[in-house]
Amino acid sequence: MLGPSMPAPANPEPVEPWPSDRSARQDSASDTSVRERFMSDSTRTGLGLPPPDERSASAGSAPPPVSPAPRFQVGDRVVLEAVLTYLKSADPMPMLRPPDLIDADEQGQVVEIRALGQLAVRFRRGTFLIAARDLRAVSAEP
Repeated sequence: MLGPSMPAPANPEPVEPWPSDRSARQDSASDTSVRERFMSDSTRTGLGLPPPDERSASAGSAPPPVSPAPRFQVGDRVVLEAVLTYLKSADPMPMLRPPDLIDADEQGQVVEIRALGQLAVRFRRGTFLIAARDLRAVSAEP
């Protein structure tokens, strides 16, 4: 606070302006494509953007096809295809657990199907969340 006893500085130092939104938008060009992917058709039309199917054709190269995750049902018997680096417990508050809780040839049973291709599989030492792509179905034993 400047008072009568404090004179104003003669030559104040120049202050760098805060970066504007425009420079921030230029730095995050990859975010633009992500935002455009989730726009509604009316928003896309209002901004003068082509529909998503025309954009992919005009881009020149289509994204690689995604192989669908294997389909499992509750009760299926499964085994791990490879040893995982860690296990995630299927508790309401999941924890990371060491991979040696499941033996390489141990069979588990699918008890729940979760979002994003995750399955809750019950093994001898606990129930763990495992991606469907990391599991292989086991034929029913007679």
